[in-house]
Amino acid sequence: MAESLRERNKSRTRRTIIRAGLRLIAERGFDGATIPLIAKTAAVSPRTVSYYFPVKADIAMGPISTIIDRLEASLASRAAGTGALEAIATWLANEVAIGDETGDDLVRRAIAREPLLQVRHQNHLDRAKRLMTEALAADFGLPAAALEPRIAGAAAIAVVLELWTEEHIAATADFLPRALAALAAANTSLNASRPHPKP
Repeated sequence: MAESLRERNKSRTRRTIIRAGLRLIAERGFDGATIPLIAKTAAVSPRTVSYYFPVKADIAMGPISTIIDRLEASLASRAAGTGALEAIATWLANEVAIGDETGDDLVRRAIAREPLLQVRHQNHLDRAKRLMTEALAADFGLPAAALEPRIAGAAAIAVVLELWTEEHIAATADFLPRALAALAAANTSLNASRPHPKP
């Protein structure tokens, strides 16, 4: 269903605040990027900034949170018979196609500068790994705490990290098929090597 005008305006305001906040954090540091200054840069009121982002760190983490939300949606909405790895591959390909939504590599610049954001970023990566591991475990017919899905989830998040640290989108797009092929091979090997109950 198409977004209403009100929803589009809210999304636009949110993106404007995120971009203003990220640029200020990258240039002035987390403490230097005050809420009033973010509001002035985004041409909104400080109350509007706080309405969308009650916690200032969430401004910088907004794009990362959105990316992980899209992963969760990709896994949750997959059709019957679609494996978790296929859903993860689709999500990764889509993210590569979307590219840098904030422009100027602002997210990575802000994270690199601020230890607080590095902790928040790791929390988001942990969430992504948990989502992947749980979905892969369901494919294996195992609990998420079992070794095989944990290994598969760790491999999947390693691919995500490699994509995240790659600066050139062309190289990222070239890397993706090879990385996904390696993940598929590892997944098949893990599933084949584990003991299966006799019929």
